[in-house]
Amino acid sequence: MKIKHMDWLILYLAPRLGVLWLRFLGWSMRLEYVGVDGLKKTMAENKSIIFALWHGRQLTLPVLYPKLHQGRKLSILISQHKDGEYISRIIKYFGMDSVRGSTYRGAIKALKQLVRLLKTTTTDIGITPDGPRGPKYQAQLGIILLAKLSGAPIVPLTYNASKKKLFQAGMR
Repeated sequence: MKIKHMDWLILYLAPRLGVLWLRFLGWSMRLEYVGVDGLKKTMAENKSIIFALWHGRQLTLPVLYPKLHQGRKLSILISQHKDGEYISRIIKYFGMDSVRGSTYRGAIKALKQLVRLLKTTTTDIGITPDGPRGPKYQAQLGIILLAKLSGAPIVPLTYNASKKKLFQAGMR
């Protein structure tokens, strides 16, 4: 990725602010896990897993995954777009790696790298099967192809948040 004049400052500051925000978000959430026993069984039975998260639902993955990982590593498929660079830098702070590519740029190279990771390591993969261009909540064939080529199971992962007022003390 070619860095333009002054973009280096944004590329330096934005991920650090994103990390602080995600850590605060994780600290402020009261979590209730549903289906964790099945997930832990799947993780125990499989060397690697493909986690499918709808686009727009992957925000808390850096907060949630460390509580579930059982000593495993996670690599996330992230676009080669400039926005993807911010996400890639943020997840590094949480001990996660990225594989860069998408349907429109770097797809074959990314697919090969993901298959290799799934077959030869104990690295789980995080993918948004509907991607940023959609259609929303409709999985594309890439995740199916990845599962077929690697033999790794696909596990859907999501979260739900209820609306709450924060810091209610002293507010009227």
